[in-house]
Amino acid sequence: MRNLPFLERNTRRFSVYAPRIMRFAANRKLKHNCCFYHIPKCGGTSLSEALHALVPLNLHIGEAPANTTRRAAAIYYGDKDDEIAYSDDGEHCAKVFALRELMMLAYMAHDDALVHGHLIFSHKADRHFGKSYKYVTMLRDPIARVVSNYRGATRDGYTDKPFGVYLDTDLGRNHATHNLRYFSGRPSVAVDDATEALKEAKAVIDKFALIGDIDHLDDFVDGFERIFGARPNIGRHNVSRNARPDVDQRDFAKLKSICAPDIELYRYAREQMHMRGLLRAA
Repeated sequence: MRNLPFLERNTRRFSVYAPRIMRFAANRKLKHNCCFYHIPKCGGTSLSEALHALVPLNLHIGEAPANTTRRAAAIYYGDKDDEIAYSDDGEHCAKVFALRELMMLAYMAHDDALVHGHLIFSHKADRHFGKSYKYVTMLRDPIARVVSNYRGATRDGYTDKPFGVYLDTDLGRNHATHNLRYFSGRPSVAVDDATEALKEAKAVIDKFALIGDIDHLDDFVDGFERIFGARPNIGRHNVSRNARPDVDQRDFAKLKSICAPDIELYRYAREQMHMRGLLRAA
């Protein structure tokens, strides 16, 4: 938010801090501590700000900012300030996620009311703090998500390859397996390990109190209120403005193939939420 133009930055800050002040004055806090696992390109920036607004000003929020932690990991592990080299989806991703996990554990040890960021599932945090926090995340159709990932990666300088070539790179495969990686708690998943990681990811999905679908935000808001006792007011931020890539039939077939585990997890999560009455759409 701090890199936005002055007026937009402060308007958005006001929309977050004004409700926090009012909730502090009224002594209204969430029924449970919340851990929001932010899967990229699933509306998480807008949701993060909406969740911030629900935390009274006197309570702490623990955030692991994406760009900041990439730079910090690059400096700590590589002694260079290079967030692209230490991206979430590159060869050093395990180090980036390890740094974020350590931050997450510190926030939970501090009993922060909200903990969030691009965090892969932490089994260690679950063992020690699972009873103190309820887990929340937001998903999106994996095919649309990868297209959005690609648009962001080309805009931010992570790739300059055509879409079909990008899908054959480690970056493309990591983007196509975000659900698999984030739910299983693995920084990256080799092809030969996908079956085992899929089982682990499904078991973790069962631990989540609420998994939303970006195309059914009303259901998410209703479910969040039911669990946490407050309704997030979700805006629409970080909308990509660069052109959508041309995806021909061959590239689409390739994309669908490498996204297969994520598609299965997306459907599984929706089924679980539907069975619990937290997602009306079947």
